[in-house]
Amino acid sequence: MFLYRANVQKNAANRLLTEQNRAIQIQNREILNQRNAIEGQKNQIERQSLEIHRKNLNIQSSIQYAQRIQQAMLPSEEEIDKALPLHFIFYQPRDVVSGDFYWFAQLKPRPVYEEVENQRHKSRVLTGFQGEKIIISAIDCTGHGVPGAFMSMIGDSLLNQIVLDKGITEVDQILFKLHHGIRAALKQSETHNQDGMDAALCVIDPKHKTIDFAGAKNSLVYIQNHKLHEVKASVHGLGGWRDNHDDERAYPKTTISYAQNPVTLYLYSDGYQDQFGGPKAKNLCAVVSRNCSMKSTPNL
Repeated sequence: MFLYRANVQKNAANRLLTEQNRAIQIQNREILNQRNAIEGQKNQIERQSLEIHRKNLNIQSSIQYAQRIQQAMLPSEEEIDKALPLHFIFYQPRDVVSGDFYWFAQLKPRPVYEEVENQRHKSRVLTGFQGEKIIISAIDCTGHGVPGAFMSMIGDSLLNQIVLDKGITEVDQILFKLHHGIRAALKQSETHNQDGMDAALCVIDPKHKTIDFAGAKNSLVYIQNHKLHEVKASVHGLGGWRDNHDDERAYPKTTISYAQNPVTLYLYSDGYQDQFGGPKAKNLCAVVSRNCSMKSTPNL
């Protein structure tokens, strides 16, 4: 009986050990499967990480190339310095490329002809000369980064056409033509696209020592006789889907004389104050400095 009971206990212990070994083997297989799955996921994550890294490098390379194109579009410091020796430009894009840009042109005096028709043929008669004009502008396009940079390229191209190709130098007409040029370029009548620009634009006449200003939402700040002045811009932006009074849209012109006293101009966008920052991530609307600014003293 003693041997029989010991044998029964031994067999029971063996069955328990066998079951425990079987459970351990199952657990080991599960652990091995989990390790293999984790290893596979790790390898997949590494491959995805390498792919993301490669794509980021390609995107960064493309954006940096776009930055070089946008930089080439901007007027050179040397060109501006010849016309306006005392000036500064603060231009710091938030996302490598910028939706804000500045524009400059200097139109030399050129002859103006009028066509005269007689019985035999047409002839051109010199009627006078168009004086020198210096045109500066700070422009804020819809959007930031790449979309804003696309808009800035459109704005630069349209300004070149309006001023350099067509010879339009009246500030109110430049903005009016720019408004309709944006609408046509983006086909906004059909697409109802709302993208556009805000601008502050000055035309300086060195001969008569006057400055004509017109703005689309962006005002002009200037200092003369140690006093700070602000010239309000039109409440209308440039571009955007047609409203009921689109053909009547106007950008009023203001003329400032610096024949007797020098004047300092500040053109700017809202790029700096429009940022969010600080411990509470609030809008920096109280900051006076602006992202894209141009200062000039045209008579010095």
